[in-house]
Formats: sequence, C-alpha cells, structure tokens
Amino acid sequence: MADIAPVLAEQCATCHREGGVAPFAMDSHTMVQGWSPMIREVLMTRRMPPGQIDGHIGEFINDRLVDNADIRKIIAWVDAGAPKDGDHDPLAEIVWPESKWAFGEPDMILDIPATTVPATGNGVFVNVEVQFDMPEDRWVRGSQIIAGDRSVLHHTVNRLDFPGEDNRRRNRGGSGNSDKANITAYIPGATPDLDPPNTGGLVKAGSTLRLNMHYTPNGRETVDRSQLGVWFYPLGEVPEERMSGECACVFPNTWTTIPAHDPAFEQTASIIIENDAHIHSLLPHMHFRGKRMRFYADYPDGTSEELINIAKYNYNWQLSYTYEEPKFVPGGTKITAVAAWDNSAQNPANPDPDRNVDWGNESWDEMFFGAVNWKDIDQGGED
Repeated sequence: MADIAPVLAEQCATCHREGGVAPFAMDSHTMVQGWSPMIREVLMTRRMPPGQIDGHIGEFINDRLVDNADIRKIIAWVDAGAPKDGDHDPLAEIVWPESKWAFGEPDMILDIPATTVPATGNGVFVNVEVQFDMPEDRWVRGSQIIAGDRSVLHHTVNRLDFPGEDNRRRNRGGSGNSDKANITAYIPGATPDLDPPNTGGLVKAGSTLRLNMHYTPNGRETVDRSQLGVWFYPLGEVPEERMSGECACVFPNTWTTIPAHDPAFEQTASIIIENDAHIHSLLPHMHFRGKRMRFYADYPDGTSEELINIAKYNYNWQLSYTYEEPKFVPGGTKITAVAAWDNSAQNPANPDPDRNVDWGNESWDEMFFGAVNWKDIDQGGED
C-alpha cells in the first residue's frame, strides 16, 4: 500500500474524492480495496485515467498517464488482495481544499439563470445571459463555471460582449477585440487554469456574457443552478500580455458526411499562426463517434512535427492539454488537426452505426473543433 497510495493520490484521487466528479472517493484503504477489481480492469483496458494520449509525443502537465511500471505494481497489489501495510492509511490522510473553486474563493461570483431540465427527451439547448454589474472595468486572471447539476450539464459555449456591441454577432473567428477576456467554458472533464503571469483579458463594466447551455436529460427532472466565478487582477494593475486562440474547425458548409459503418473516417482542418508564438494548449471536440484527434505543425522552413495524439478520444473527457513548457512556433506555422470518427458497430458509444452522420448540435450528430491556444511573443509593447 505504501507504493500504491502515492500513485492513486496523484493520478486518481483529484476526481475520486468527496465532491469530485468521479462516482466514488478514494479516501481510505477500505474503499479502494472494495473497488480494487474495477481499478485493475480500467487500468488494464486504459479506460482510466481518462483522456488517453500518446505519451511519446509532447509533454503536458495534465496528460493523466500512469506509468507502465506503476500500472504493473497496482495490478500485482490487487491480485494479492489489495493488502494494507499495518495500521497506517495514507489515503485517509489526504486533505483537500475546502473551497469548491479551483483557485480559492473568486473575486466575483455570478449566478447563471436556472434551467429546468426535463427527465427525458433530446438534448436541451438554452441561451442565457449574465451581466457584469460592476462599477469599473477589470482585468481577468482566470474564470470557472461550476455546474449546479453535473449529471445534466454537458457543456457551455460562451461569448463575452462589451457594452454597445452587436448582440446578434455569431460564430466569428475571434472576439473582435484583442484585449477581451476569455471566460472559460464548462467542458466535460476539463479543469480551469489561471492565465500565465502578467497575462489577462478585459471585462468592461456592464459587459454581458452570453452562454449557450447544453443539457442532456438523465431520467429525472432537475433544476441546474450553475455559477460563474471570476478572479481579477488588483485594481489599477493592467497585465501587459494577451492570450490568442483559434479553432481548426469544420462547420456545416464544409462538412463531409460520415458514412455508415465506417470505423475510421477522417477529416482535416488547418489554421495559420501568423506571428512567432508559444502554444500553451490544445483541445479536441467531437461527439459520440469521435475516435482520435492529432495535431501537426508544418513550419515555414518545410519541416513538420506532430504536436499531440489524442489516441483514445472520449466524449465525456474533453481535456485542454497544456504544455509543461509552452511550445515555440515561428510565424507562418500551419497547425492542422486530423480527426477520425468510428461510425461502426464496434464503437460502444455509437447510437446508430446504420446512419450517415452530418454536422449537428445534438450528441448523436457530430462536430469537429480542434482548438489551439497560444501567446504571441511580440505583443507590440513599447521599447
């Protein structure tokens, strides 16, 4: 147990704890011993930890990969009956922060309008608004949405509008303002991050956050009362640098229908990073049939490199993979995302392998978003 507990604490217990997203807490030897056959099975089949990527490509702080040597140790421990070493229980000694928020109590907490989600039916899409009712403009360090009912809220799509902006604007390639804050969306399995030091975005007094909330009925009627937390820079402190981002996406007008029974149908999409930059993170988004997504960089000198291989994509865990050290790319680098879908009967998540699948909002339709988050090296400041 002395060799096993540190691995479970680091790789598993952040989700498997009281109030976490996982279905049971790894808060004692007794609990882990009871679940040990399941732990063995999900490690052997690579179902857990979630978001399996190819560990040989890139180094990410949240790869959630368990070393093969540690997996072998856990399997041997389970096969031996998951014994305990004496009276000491290291799992029972883990102390977690009391706050439900990732970075302690936010500077501002805003209630997202409540939504009643029916017990059954198709996915529920609701448009709501949150007002930043504050006396002055503020610079944002980070943000987080906490679901009121995690069992039904699947994700949000966010757009921040400054006062006076056209609220009919939809699906633009950027925010329209390089200073504008990015309010973190709620995405399955994702964890929020603060911006790097001296980096942030602006929320003007009276701004409106427009959210499209996607709910999935779970068999019982419930009311979701989600909240938005925001962390600001101190009053008067203006961060000097901004983050940038763009999506290598396929939208309905360029979508290619996924044929029925195709086990590995591929589509590609590309963007250009115009200036010398550091890539901070990469995020895939597909639906039930999503199989894998790979990101490649084609450099101006003619060389190329694979950046990440999300080899076992899971719709329930759409992680934003963050580099341990931001990845330098020269201006003019083309980033290409290659996505594959498994529309065969061998895909246990596939709701209908006999169907030709087009783009759509519902989870049984499909999407293709390959989001890239970067920071330009030259931010245009004064010498």
